[in-house]
Amino acid sequence: MIRADISIGLLLRCCVVAFLLHLGVGELSAQSRNVGIGIATPDPSALLELSSTQKGMLAPRMSTAQRDAIALPATSLLIYNTTVSAYQYNIGTPVAPVWVTLMWTQAPGGNADKLYWSLSGNDSLQATSYMGSRDTSTVRFGTNGVVRMTIAPTTGAIAMQSLSGVSQRPALATNDGIVMADATGALSKRDASDLLAKLGIASGRYTNATSDPQFTVVVSLPAGFALAQDASITITPEASISVSITPVVVSGSRTATSFTVSFPGGLNPNESLNWLVKNP
Repeated sequence: MIRADISIGLLLRCCVVAFLLHLGVGELSAQSRNVGIGIATPDPSALLELSSTQKGMLAPRMSTAQRDAIALPATSLLIYNTTVSAYQYNIGTPVAPVWVTLMWTQAPGGNADKLYWSLSGNDSLQATSYMGSRDTSTVRFGTNGVVRMTIAPTTGAIAMQSLSGVSQRPALATNDGIVMADATGALSKRDASDLLAKLGIASGRYTNATSDPQFTVVVSLPAGFALAQDASITITPEASISVSITPVVVSGSRTATSFTVSFPGGLNPNESLNWLVKNP
């Protein structure tokens, strides 16, 4: 006759073995297929699919010191670094880990495409969007591993490597010009005369195109140039002996846009004069 306590113990052992066998079969079945939590039919391409409208997946949270204390962290190991408040993963090897930070935003729900500059372009740029630093760090741009341009943090002064050193004086082509900034800082290519005007200098050449000598000539200044009342005016005639007396500026003839020159000896037809104005 079998004792009751032995029968009960044997039965319990059989139940445990059956349970373990069931788990093993389930594990093998899960490995051959995939696992879903919160979803009855996980995507066939996913080994594990989580689905919930009320809960999220919580990654391990640790400090930088705790992260660095992980023994042989696997490549692609993901953690949340509480020291820098960002997700990080290992792109190195277990022996030589290299932890990099995933793109993150300071504002909850931020859109990375609005906050990070992409090599393929960005969309949804805001009026406050900009590329650069938010502290006193100098902004640097470079090519081939060499810094080519810098923007000073406090003054905004721009320095370019290509503009350093000795000045160049190549021959000027037809469409060459100079770059000037307006009051808002906008840059545009301008003619050399614009630079002279900015320096208060204007010049020109007048030719007598009539058939008679001219004894007075009204010189009109370039558009946009304002003649100061105390400006210096230099007259250099390209004339023959017909200009026997040095031409002079007629007193009181100056206006903001013109002045009058008197030729006591006359300026013959086809003869010319050069004039130069310099505002103080």
